[in-house]
Amino acid sequence: MTPQNISTEGLRVSGIRSSGLYEAVRGLVVAVLLLVGPSPLAQSLPATIEINAVGDVLLARGIQRQVEKYGEKYPFEKVTEALSGADLVFGNLENPLTDNCKKAEKKYSLQARPRYAEILRAASFDVLSLANNHSLDCGSRGLLETIDNLEKEDLRWLGAGRSKDDENTPVYLEINEIKLAFLGFTDVSPGKLAEGSPRVAFANHENITSSIKVALQRADVIIVSFHWGTEYAARPNAEQIRFADAAVAAGADVVLGHHPHVLQGFQLVTRSNGGSPAIVAYSLGNFLFDSPVKLNRRVGESVLLKLQVGKHGLVAAEAVPIIIENYRPVFADGINRNQILARLNRLSGDFNTRLENGYLTSKKGNTVENAK
Repeated sequence: MTPQNISTEGLRVSGIRSSGLYEAVRGLVVAVLLLVGPSPLAQSLPATIEINAVGDVLLARGIQRQVEKYGEKYPFEKVTEALSGADLVFGNLENPLTDNCKKAEKKYSLQARPRYAEILRAASFDVLSLANNHSLDCGSRGLLETIDNLEKEDLRWLGAGRSKDDENTPVYLEINEIKLAFLGFTDVSPGKLAEGSPRVAFANHENITSSIKVALQRADVIIVSFHWGTEYAARPNAEQIRFADAAVAAGADVVLGHHPHVLQGFQLVTRSNGGSPAIVAYSLGNFLFDSPVKLNRRVGESVLLKLQVGKHGLVAAEAVPIIIENYRPVFADGINRNQILARLNRLSGDFNTRLENGYLTSKKGNTVENAK
């Protein structure tokens, strides 16, 4: 497979970068740098881009009913303006996009209409992970048609491929001369895999480290997505931590987790060579989802993770609180915002990381020897 490549042309560049406000904002970014103590990044004022990352995105079941009732703008109507201001938007797609579905025999088998790929594009998504436990809910044909339908809308996918040869192939993008590589893995099986095509990338130490090693040859910034963990668990399990450690040690700058359907803590890891820190988001929770609150009252809490990255890696990160109302994301304010941030601060404290008004900062103690 030819890797999915893209240059600056065709991707959004935030309007702020063409205004005088950009320098003021960049100054603010430097003021909240994640490293403790003086940083060469602060002195050189590097150019940065903004990546917005969210968790699980579902376009089936209750969301599909809402779309048919209220129209295709409904799912992301309250957040589209914010997403469109980023240079790139990432999410985990929780359902196949296909009309041809022999549903898998499992408790939750999901399917959404192919044209809903247009909803993702209209909401400014750019890259979607297919490495999850629902990618084969409509069988091999459903996964292949999902890939085709995403391609029609110029959406990149990761964590899956049309054959075994390309399941671990990175997605390469270049924006403002910053080269990015995206990889995706699942630690939750999507079901029985037949020999041949298509394939889904599974999380194991060899896959993770070898794929990152390949990506480092071409990219400045490595972003790795994981579908992992225990549903509705507030804290990551041992396997999540092991995989995150392996990814960061191999050279990942950003680790994005999903599947638990609730938020888990953040971890900032400083590098022994004094380079930019890495960030691990153990679970970004739901973003567009119809999980009933009776399962767990935390399923309605989420974040929009705003990342500033430059050629040397991560510069700053901000967790913007989200609540899910009538299945769709809405920016939290008042007590809801404060409660989400306070809870994330407690959970992140397990990893010597804290949130200050949503911005992530690192305590001493998280250091890794790594490939970068």
